[in-house]
Amino acid sequence: MTGFHSRIAAAVFGAAMLGVAARAGADGGVTLSPVDDAAVASYSRAPSATAAERAAQLQSSLVTPVSIAQTFSWPTASSGLPGVAIFDYDRDGDLDIYVTNGPGAANALLQNQLAQTGAATFVDVAAAAGVAAVDQDSTGVCFGDTDNDGDEDLFVLGRSEANRFFENVGGGAFLDRGGAGAAGADKASASCAFADVDNDGLIDLIVANAFDFQDSFALFTAPYALNQHNQLFHNDGANFFSDISVASGIVNNGGIFAGRPGLTWSLAAGDVDNDGDADILFADDQGAVIPENVNCAAIPPGPFPCVDRSYVHVFIIDGAGRFTDRPMIEGDPFAASQWMGLELGDVNCDGVLDVFATSFGDYAWPALGRAFYVKGSSASRWFIGNGDGTFADPGVGALNATPFGWGAGANDYDNDGDLDLIYHGGFSTAVLSILDNPGAVLQNQSCSGAFVADTAAIAAPHTGRAVRGVAVGDLDRNGFVDVVTAANFRKNPAAPLAPGAIQYGSAFDATAARSPVMVPASPGPPPLFRWNGLADLQGDLRVELNGGANGNGSVTVKVFGTKALTAAGSVNRSGIGAMVSVTPLNGAAQMQTVSGGSSHLSEHALEKVFGLGTAHYGRVDIAWPGGVRNRLYGVKRGEQLSFPEIPCDYTAAWKNFGAYVSCVSRSLADLRRSGAISGAERTRFASSALLAYWDHRRPN
Repeated sequence: MTGFHSRIAAAVFGAAMLGVAARAGADGGVTLSPVDDAAVASYSRAPSATAAERAAQLQSSLVTPVSIAQTFSWPTASSGLPGVAIFDYDRDGDLDIYVTNGPGAANALLQNQLAQTGAATFVDVAAAAGVAAVDQDSTGVCFGDTDNDGDEDLFVLGRSEANRFFENVGGGAFLDRGGAGAAGADKASASCAFADVDNDGLIDLIVANAFDFQDSFALFTAPYALNQHNQLFHNDGANFFSDISVASGIVNNGGIFAGRPGLTWSLAAGDVDNDGDADILFADDQGAVIPENVNCAAIPPGPFPCVDRSYVHVFIIDGAGRFTDRPMIEGDPFAASQWMGLELGDVNCDGVLDVFATSFGDYAWPALGRAFYVKGSSASRWFIGNGDGTFADPGVGALNATPFGWGAGANDYDNDGDLDLIYHGGFSTAVLSILDNPGAVLQNQSCSGAFVADTAAIAAPHTGRAVRGVAVGDLDRNGFVDVVTAANFRKNPAAPLAPGAIQYGSAFDATAARSPVMVPASPGPPPLFRWNGLADLQGDLRVELNGGANGNGSVTVKVFGTKALTAAGSVNRSGIGAMVSVTPLNGAAQMQTVSGGSSHLSEHALEKVFGLGTAHYGRVDIAWPGGVRNRLYGVKRGEQLSFPEIPCDYTAAWKNFGAYVSCVSRSLADLRRSGAISGAERTRFASSALLAYWDHRRPN
């Protein structure tokens, strides 16, 4: 037997191993613990420029109490919108952290020292790297290899000011290229994401915009007029973008929303209809404009109109660069909500992307005195994909009720083989701070898409932190996902923290806290309020490492496209848009998408950690943008795999086996010559590619 055929036999053995019955991994049993690190602790979110005006208005209320309606003219989000990105900016093999900050304060680029010292500690190198952006009130952030040169570039949004593009020029340095054609015309940008919407091998840029934060009328009294439309920028090459928002169709919300921009906090891009290209999802906020489909008849007369204005909008691309809006689950009475964060992942292991969307939660409206609130109408919840771009709403099941949410992550935090959900949130109105989310960890039950709360997973609850930005990635390389969160403010320790106003029989009842900002001054009508005199503290940063140690194993998969590396390569170098599945032994396939921005204001690490439970081997499948499929057998527990696009689809209708072999051989030879893979990797990928061809054609 030749060496080549021996390797084929080894691959066959690896495939056969997948037929061995798998033992289920342990649910939970891991702890997320905050690191004690000077660079992390030094981060303090500087307030936005409007903070001084808001402080003056609060101070004035001590002399002249105000009504709720009077506070609508006050500026909102004055404590800022901090976003988080986790990526290996210096290509040293570990994941670094970027966090945005306010005007006059430097954004942080925390260089992970794992490669240098063996420990996940951090040094802030933002100034030296050229990405401090001290003069910008920075909000959301996203990254990706926009020029396909092998390193990740950075895009930072501004609050009602120009966005900035930082080109990674290598050697740990970035070049500030201004807006690079995507400055945004001073819109109030919140979140961004990269996706290759036309499958030309260059990632394009999507920006979610909200409204002018100078007041709160967009939230309370104006359903559409004050909102700013979202934007799509085409990557024209040479790190320059052009605005194709109108031509693409994303400006035209469908149905009753036609021509009316939503109030969008978050977005995500992924192939929700399984046709090989990137669809776009926007999370629009209902604000205090009450949905007409939820108990509208019971709402007393007042300044709040009843209209369904805010869905999770699913923009399906037609293959020719145009998007058509399908508001998610039209007719579902709970579909209109205060949607604020988005995450994609396959939570029920059926090979189709599902959506998790965060919202105001079930505790906030009762805390604000709304007796007519209907449980579930503002719940953070997941939607199950049907595979054609439509979704089903299963409700929140055993959770019964959910807390407030901004940023979120879909990841297998306990490595048991299914995707779990982690999300955070906190919010301050003029009268009350909603602090009912101490860190929600929703544990998937045996890949069913049904969740229970793991209230023991977070060692130090986030009570008192109003978290907005959330990103996940394996920072210490122990094979378990870690979490980074950025808060825009923290509760003053002297301010009281009151228990929830209502009990639902949920695991979150005990932590559904709220803290007064103002206190009653006169019963009215209308009731008047004055400030309690206790100013919030500036927001902070927390890095929580996952201790693991529950006996479950994992594999980590980092994909990369091979446009310009192979003759037929067509996928962007970051691999953004790839759908990655890992099947442990005879277990269910866990699928994650490589998303160039999701959560809220943030972007997760592009490399994905897949739990194997107690299995020792697994199989990796990739569905690349454009539809090409690759497979690798015999991936071992603990392996950190770099998987290239091999532009030869083993499922395609090839003229004959020889034509397929020739494509694989040429492509892997190109990758070996470029130095993208080693000789051993070339042999390994070739063996699996050939086996996959025959495996796919084997009779059932």
